[in-house]
Amino acid sequence: MKLNRLKPVALLLFAALLVFMFAQTAAADTIFAGENIFTPDLLAEFDGQTEEEAYISVRGRVYDATEIFEDGTYNDMEAGQDLTRELEEGPGFDILEELEQIGYYVEAALTPEILARFDGVERQEAYVAVDNLVYDLTEVFTDGTHQGNEAGQDLSDVFHDDSPHDMDTLDEYHIVGLLVEEYFTRGELSDYDAQDDSPNYTGVDGLVYDMADYDMWDEGEHFDHEAGEYLTQEIHDSPHGITLMLGTPIAGALDDFLLAVENDEVEEETDVLYVVLMGIGVLAAVSGLLLGLHAFRSVLKEV
Repeated sequence: MKLNRLKPVALLLFAALLVFMFAQTAAADTIFAGENIFTPDLLAEFDGQTEEEAYISVRGRVYDATEIFEDGTYNDMEAGQDLTRELEEGPGFDILEELEQIGYYVEAALTPEILARFDGVERQEAYVAVDNLVYDLTEVFTDGTHQGNEAGQDLSDVFHDDSPHDMDTLDEYHIVGLLVEEYFTRGELSDYDAQDDSPNYTGVDGLVYDMADYDMWDEGEHFDHEAGEYLTQEIHDSPHGITLMLGTPIAGALDDFLLAVENDEVEEETDVLYVVLMGIGVLAAVSGLLLGLHAFRSVLKEV
């Protein structure tokens, strides 16, 4: 093959390689900016002792119970944790009427693929996502359907545009997790280090946060720490503590924070585009090498 015929092919493959490389570190759409999302470790900070405030979680909502949890306790219950079962089996949920809800509590994240498994048909549970919160609506979605809608998917648009119910309708249902479009291994997280226009992400307590709006993380560095790292312990030990993460935009979750599916391991989803672009990237590299060798040989012949 002549050199001039190789050039357009190599350039095309090289362009595809650049697209592939850029796609790996493209910023994800963030969620819950300015809203309080509590993980178990984050909620535990507000036990009425470590922090003055005493927060509790009930059915996935976090309430400020400081006034009734003196020294962090109430009726042998301790603040800083999920008390859904304790209230259900004890004094009931009436006390919540006196409390202010200040956020949401999540113990796991679900991707759309994981959510789809909880369709009320193949599995008994019927989960539905609304505004990136996943609700257990098994009681409502009989056989996986309700008013023509199927469980196991994001019904935010349907709920806001077509549903006769308002958001208060969901208050009695348990929030089981957070719906995320992106999840990362710790190795993949390291690519998001705020260098070369890559996003400024940090992993804490299973969630991945976008730190771009924090001046203290300017250029992806904060004291001895760098963006793209999993910094749970370091954040816990810092002067500001883990409470810094409240209101910070969430970009996704770590893979070990994804909801585990019992007795049915979630198969790793193969991203066809990723595989294709990876193949193109390899071909581009090989073609570029061959093009360089061919050009070098041509120069030698002319000498």
